[in-house]
Amino acid sequence: MGGSFAVDVDFFHSSGASGASAVAQTFVYGCSDGNLAFQTTAGIMEKKLEAHQGAVLCVRWNHDGSSLLSTGEDGLVKVWSRQGVLRSQLCAFDRPVYNGAWSPNSDKVIVTSGKTLMIKPISPSEKDEKWKAHDGLVLAVDWSSVNDLIVSAGEDRRYKVWDAFARPLFSSQPFDYVLTSISFAPDGELFAVGAYNTICVCDRAGWVQSRERTDSGSLYKIAWSSDSTQLAAAGGSGSVVFGFLSGRRCEWRNFEATLFESDKIRIVDICNEFVEHLDFRDRVVKMALGFGHLVVATTTQLCVFSSTNWATPTITDARSPVSLLLLAARYFAIVDAVGVHVYTYDGRQCASPKLPGLRPELLNRNTVALCDDTVAIVDRSAPNTAHLFDAGSGRKLDQALVHTSEIVEVALSLSGPARDRKIAIVDANRELWLSPVAKIERLKIATNCGSIAWNESTGMLAAVCDGKFHTWLYPSVVFVSKALLGRTRDSQDVTHLGKSPVIVSFCDTHATLRRSDGSMGALTISPYPQLLASYCDARNWRDALHLCRFVQDAALWACLASMSLAAKELSYAVMAFAEIDDVDRMKYISEIIAMPTQERRNAELLLFCGRPDEAETALLQAGLTYFAIDLNVRLFRWKRALALARKQQSHVEIVLAYRKRYLEDFDREETDEEFLQAASQRDGAPLPDWDAIRGRIAQEEEAE
Repeated sequence: MGGSFAVDVDFFHSSGASGASAVAQTFVYGCSDGNLAFQTTAGIMEKKLEAHQGAVLCVRWNHDGSSLLSTGEDGLVKVWSRQGVLRSQLCAFDRPVYNGAWSPNSDKVIVTSGKTLMIKPISPSEKDEKWKAHDGLVLAVDWSSVNDLIVSAGEDRRYKVWDAFARPLFSSQPFDYVLTSISFAPDGELFAVGAYNTICVCDRAGWVQSRERTDSGSLYKIAWSSDSTQLAAAGGSGSVVFGFLSGRRCEWRNFEATLFESDKIRIVDICNEFVEHLDFRDRVVKMALGFGHLVVATTTQLCVFSSTNWATPTITDARSPVSLLLLAARYFAIVDAVGVHVYTYDGRQCASPKLPGLRPELLNRNTVALCDDTVAIVDRSAPNTAHLFDAGSGRKLDQALVHTSEIVEVALSLSGPARDRKIAIVDANRELWLSPVAKIERLKIATNCGSIAWNESTGMLAAVCDGKFHTWLYPSVVFVSKALLGRTRDSQDVTHLGKSPVIVSFCDTHATLRRSDGSMGALTISPYPQLLASYCDARNWRDALHLCRFVQDAALWACLASMSLAAKELSYAVMAFAEIDDVDRMKYISEIIAMPTQERRNAELLLFCGRPDEAETALLQAGLTYFAIDLNVRLFRWKRALALARKQQSHVEIVLAYRKRYLEDFDREETDEEFLQAASQRDGAPLPDWDAIRGRIAQEEEAE
């Protein structure tokens, strides 16, 4: 290198992406004389080229290793191919560009320029985004490929967190010294900040989780291991600081698991005052506790412990480092560099859902969901689509949930049979939508939603919206009667937990939320909705009714009304509607009960649930043509009623008579061509009078 020296270096971590294996053996560094050097891990110099006038200050591979970003003292930002061919000069500034990073999709870069940050699209047709980020020079920036958050640090001694639209999310208090480096962990859960003799590890929200003093001078570069458990930082004194994460903790009911050394976990049973220490052969990468099991991923193994027997785990070899663990009652799922894999708790792999072009390194707990029968995956290449797979076989289900905007969070209900499975999504507009998995039908149930979670043992859904913790005690009511949705919701004020708290867990009657300062807060809900749900699931309607009469809570009565309607136990629905003074629905359900045939009752229930097309189909399949026509007349779907009558060649005169009376009530003349044509085909014959029509209707009811 002569009289020059390396200023920045970047090594690509292969994650199974196309072409990654070749570039994973090569690292690139920028030199003080403006050159870029490509060198293999064996020490062979592959290429060296002139890139900038003055020092190369930053080099970054994109996320699939196909392109390289470089910035320099000359103020230029350039993009190179993997072979070192200049693809484009993105922009030029009148001052040095100290740092840069790629967007998750590698279609944009973010670079520093003085006190500002600028997001520059690779495509010249897209608009730049530039804003003042700090009160001093911005020295470091990073963009997480997993959570799409941006972090920056500068000479004003602060670090800040931004979203992808340049909206500020967090600003730290000033440090003692200038912040010189910042870097997200590959899993997106943490980031590290470097300063003079100081390194801090912060969670993705920005709050400091650990602060360590070093004797290394200013830390100019921070790099994480691919499993996000270790980091290394290069200091101005020539020393390198290494560290590993410890103190990670997870809780479930009366159990608490704490990683107190890199290969040791302490289990505490609070109720029984029991303590157990678990030793592992290798470094612990991930761990998750729930549903009666502790799943631990080390660098080489998957270890599954039962909460009833901590001494004999089930051990399975891990093919690559695990980046995410998800638990459900029957299965657990891992995400590694190869993809998504579903296991039973006895260590048997049962499914590996396949999705063309899937980039597993971009998946996180907001974009992957697991339950006892379904896996949902939101792929970054199609962010408005949640792909659904069978959890037991990995087979892709016929229908995917396709939304109108980007899906930022997905969650599957964790209890109940497969036929009742629901999927909840939060979109980029922070709107909460709900749909059955068996037949996709999206309905919006909330706005300004920040975080969601399903209850582990019941069908309750919780969300943080506008400073309140909402619990929908029976969210499926939205598919029965949307008007009852608000009546079956419990709300608690959570402004004392700070801005935008995040739901960590929702088990039984307890919810744990992470405050905006990183600490934990707890909330409880009434145990009665859970007890009511257990009675209704067991079809123990008498005890459910007694419970509601004992508690005398309007929300509980509304839940009973909804659950009994869904189970077609109409007599209990009538009593529940009466208790909440919903006279209209009580009378309507009473009329349904009085109908002579089950087919008509089922059709009227479908109509009550807002599904008139299904109600009409049910009547036609049962041979109740007149009642299918009458249903459309009652809904003022005149053209459909006439079309049915003409197709069945019956009751045309009844439709025309109802249409005529409808127009007379509004003092209007017939203008619809179809009705004029139907009237003309009667050759001037008068319509039957209403006594005759009522007689025809009575005949149909007798025939029924």
